[in-house]
Amino acid sequence: MPRPEPPEPGVVQLLTIHGSKGLEWDAVAVVRLVVDELPSRVSDTSGWFGFGVVPFALRGDRDALPRFEWDPVQAMGEEADPQKRQKLAQASLSGGATKANPLGGALKRFKDAYRAYQQQEERRLAYVAVTRARTDLLLSGAHWAGQKAPRTPSPYLVEAMEVVGVEPIAPVDPDDNPYDGPGSTLHWPLDPLGARRATVSAAARAVDEAVRVGAAEPSIELTRLLAERAARQRGNDAEAPTRVPASRFKDYVTDFSGTLSSIVRPMPERPYRQTRLGTLFHAWVEQRSELVGVGTRVDEALWEVDEDEVAPELAVGATAAIDAPGASADAADLAVLQATFERSEWGPLQPIAVEIEIDFALGAGLPDVDAGAAHIVICKLDAVYRRADRGDRIEIVDWKTGRAPRTAKERDERMLQLALYRLAYHRRYDVPLEAIDVALYYVADDLIIRGDRVYSEEELFQRWSAARAAR
Repeated sequence: MPRPEPPEPGVVQLLTIHGSKGLEWDAVAVVRLVVDELPSRVSDTSGWFGFGVVPFALRGDRDALPRFEWDPVQAMGEEADPQKRQKLAQASLSGGATKANPLGGALKRFKDAYRAYQQQEERRLAYVAVTRARTDLLLSGAHWAGQKAPRTPSPYLVEAMEVVGVEPIAPVDPDDNPYDGPGSTLHWPLDPLGARRATVSAAARAVDEAVRVGAAEPSIELTRLLAERAARQRGNDAEAPTRVPASRFKDYVTDFSGTLSSIVRPMPERPYRQTRLGTLFHAWVEQRSELVGVGTRVDEALWEVDEDEVAPELAVGATAAIDAPGASADAADLAVLQATFERSEWGPLQPIAVEIEIDFALGAGLPDVDAGAAHIVICKLDAVYRRADRGDRIEIVDWKTGRAPRTAKERDERMLQLALYRLAYHRRYDVPLEAIDVALYYVADDLIIRGDRVYSEEELFQRWSAARAAR
């Protein structure tokens, strides 16, 4: 069946031509353009005369299918002899081509028409294949593919070559089969040293012997490199930091080891314009509320960093971003976000708190939980509202200017951050968990995601413990 989802950027997909209908890729390769593959060989011309086949007249596409037409009365004409009449009728039905009837009998004409129909369907299929490409199209074929006789180039390949003015394909010698003669056996996976295996192994043995007898010893650099390789092979055995930002909780529970590795061996990241825009928007919402948040701190970038919001070099505040290169473009996009926010349900509302930080020990209050297993979760709440239109319920909202989640799984994972916010607010202000609403607002998409499920502390701590145990 055709794939319903759009192609993913940066991914090579292998599909049948039928499965690619309705989709497009920047580059498409159509391979094995040889006769009997594309177009495929017409092996059955019986059509609905074959066993178990629905008569064409009963099909929904009957108008496009060849029709079987036979008029025995016309074939018999004025002949009165019964035996001759039967022969004439039989010849008009299943007879071959004659001077009087060069197209043959009705069955032969039907089979020829059905063969032509199937060939036309193959051309339509080839049309689907070559029109999947936006910019680049590769057509290829090979004379030899393990068979005894060389394959003939597909007429579609030949026609395409004629259109673009490529030299015609030279014929090949049928006796020059590259598959003839002795074969070769390869082992998989391939040896990365290949033919150098014997030389490298001998050198390694010589080094080991020299170290054993004290004639040589590894340099400091080599010792460190070997130790680093051994550590990688053992896997990451580091412990999670005591202080964990709520925005990274989903990373830990979905890929505990990978998240730890990114902390133990952090890689520098380039600043992204989207993160600068997120910083500007958060600062604007805070200033608009006329409330004072927790302010900015030197260690803020270490604890509460939303991966789609704040860039490391901008975590000290929005002032630096205002004077950054590209500020005019930032101002235009910020104006769009501001206008969208003003139209949102929070536009006319006044928050009771903005940019407040609540830290709590996840699992510390649970029975049978070792105090050393608890981690301090850092929750920085963008805005808190008391919704009069919702029965004076508390609502915690997190502003997002990045990419909205595409799947239900992504939505659930991102709501874990809000589940921690709900628990933190409950801990700090003694508001029942069931009386607190949480929402993610993706401003660029004007998309609201609300978390109706209320996670207990036991559930959240279990998610953390299970991820840590499975690493």
